[in-house]
Parts: sequence; C-alpha cells; structure tokens
Amino acid sequence: MSFCEIVLSLTTLLVVLILIVICLHIAHGHVPPSISHLLVASRLLALEKQVRGIQPITIGEVIYWLVARTLVIQFKDTFVEHFSPH
Repeated sequence: MSFCEIVLSLTTLLVVLILIVICLHIAHGHVPPSISHLLVASRLLALEKQVRGIQPITIGEVIYWLVARTLVIQFKDTFVEHFSPH
C-alpha cells in the first residue's frame, strides 16, 4: 500500500468517525440552537408533470434523515407498542 493510499484510508476513517460523532450528537439532542434550523432545512423543487401541472419535491438534509431513520429502526418495537392500534 502506498503512502497516498494510507493517507486516503486514514482520511476516510476520520471523516466516518466525525460523521458518527455528529449523528450521535443529533440523536441525543446536543445540537446548538444556532445551527439546529439547518438540520431540518429542505429544498423545494417544482417539477413539471406532463399531465397535471407541477409536482412539488423536497430534498431534506441527509444527516438528519440518516439519524431519524436509524432511530426509527432502533426503536421500531417501542413505537409500534406505543402507537398501536393507530
């Protein structure tokens, strides 16, 4: 393995670790109020449909979605128990 490949691997590992720490902070609610609005921000696009006008599409924050999706999977049974039969 070359020096450049080692540096790239270490850099990739560092980025993954930083993302894990960020996700853990979000999951535990440790996000400063000054940036919390950025986590729920979405872009709204208007796509033209052939038949019936315009289709609104939103593109949400990926990290927020990742944390939310992970928590839903982790606590699925608790949610089902709490919200059933609704």
